[in-house]
Amino acid sequence: MATVIPISATPVEGHNDGDDFLAYLASNPKTNLVSSSQDKEQFDSLTGAFNQRLYTSAMAIVTPTNAQAISSAVTFARQYNIPVTARGGGHSYAAYGVGNGNAQGLVIDLSHFSNIQLKDDNRTVVVGGGVRLGDMALQLDEWGLAIAHGVCPFVGVGGHAAFGGFGYASRAWGLTLDHIIALDVVMADGTYLQGLTREQDPDLFWALCGAAPNFGIQTAYHFRAHEKPNNVVRVKYSYSNASPDMMTRAFLAFQAWGQESSPPNLGLTAVIGGGGSFEITGIYYGTGDACKKLMAPFEDKLPEGFSTEVDQAMSWIESLQALSHSQPLSTKGKTGFRDCFYAKSLMTPDSPNQLITTDAALAFFTYLQKTATTTNWFVEIGLYGGAGSAINAVPLNQSSFAHRSSLLSFQMYASSKTYGNPYPEDGFDFVSGMYDALLNPMKEIWGTSYGAYVNYVDPSLTPDQVKTLYWGSQYERLSTLRAKYDPTEVFKYPQAIRPSTSTT
Repeated sequence: MATVIPISATPVEGHNDGDDFLAYLASNPKTNLVSSSQDKEQFDSLTGAFNQRLYTSAMAIVTPTNAQAISSAVTFARQYNIPVTARGGGHSYAAYGVGNGNAQGLVIDLSHFSNIQLKDDNRTVVVGGGVRLGDMALQLDEWGLAIAHGVCPFVGVGGHAAFGGFGYASRAWGLTLDHIIALDVVMADGTYLQGLTREQDPDLFWALCGAAPNFGIQTAYHFRAHEKPNNVVRVKYSYSNASPDMMTRAFLAFQAWGQESSPPNLGLTAVIGGGGSFEITGIYYGTGDACKKLMAPFEDKLPEGFSTEVDQAMSWIESLQALSHSQPLSTKGKTGFRDCFYAKSLMTPDSPNQLITTDAALAFFTYLQKTATTTNWFVEIGLYGGAGSAINAVPLNQSSFAHRSSLLSFQMYASSKTYGNPYPEDGFDFVSGMYDALLNPMKEIWGTSYGAYVNYVDPSLTPDQVKTLYWGSQYERLSTLRAKYDPTEVFKYPQAIRPSTSTT
């Protein structure tokens, strides 16, 4: 049963004065207030966005050490009409976790919530909301356990699990959020629910598994982990100087085989870059011999001209290190890479009648090859669905994540040449052009069955696009529940779900 822990703070009704609010936070040492006027250097460090072209507009950040301090801060923020966001890893593409778009808001930093605990059943792990993916993977590996998650070690578990969490093991095990069996969460009224399960509040649990930052601050996730694989095989097929036609044929083979024949214990991703680079990486959880037999028909479908790399005997943790883009898995005492970029995403339907056509693929790859840009760019295409995908096996009434019938996830991403400011104006048009080059030829076939992935958040989307692309049919229920659990929108960011009673 969830433990409900009341707060000890006594809020003052009817105030909206920011100075009074800061004075309260400063008088409460457990909140660890940092404001721009108090310590600008530390404030800038804590609110520095992963995406450097975006900035915070928050008035202050707190770094509490326990849930009761979070409860107090949230309660007083509500009384003073101060919008609140939480920062886990700080990797939001739109910098929402550090207060971008929340004028004079409060950021609650979860870096002190970094514990990872193994429960007595030796399968349930409790992971703090401030833990990074790499550190979680290392600790679980020591216990012989693993869960499905992304490949960037410095990404925070908090936001990653809150909105989905896709990795190479997801087709076998589901998204990161599909491992959640309970949560510790501070609600908009300051109530702290410890160990909340589906059975205790089905509506709230459903909402938290897919849209959590709209409903509370998650201080910890309780995950049901898997035994880590005994062996992992990594295989890579690479083309260089590939023409648009060559890329089209390779992609169509990737799409068709992924949809029809790829088993769930195979993760598959294609990455396209400048200079005609086209790479397909497969991560297989099994033996080298089994992987070789499995991939032979796929290789036969690929156009000639590719080179092959195979690592036949990797451990689980070695596979994560190999996929980490040369970043260390341990983030302790280290500063993660920062970027300056714009990105869009596209989720395609998992139906044999709605596969991307030859003409659409050729238009897309021709655009990538022929359009001039001053950016460093890539396109990443992840296989979500296909035969036996654990992601698509979860019904929509089990979690609020909207994309349970998708085949592919496109991430279209362009950085500045220096990976720092300023960001070139042509970058926005270049990425938007990528998106349009693929979507426009497919709109009639797809209708409303395509979407976008909220963890690749795009701040340029309109409110209507946010509803349809991120949430689809889930939005109405989420909006109704937002009115129940946070009617005054304490937890607020520009693309937050609006309560059903809201008129603006």
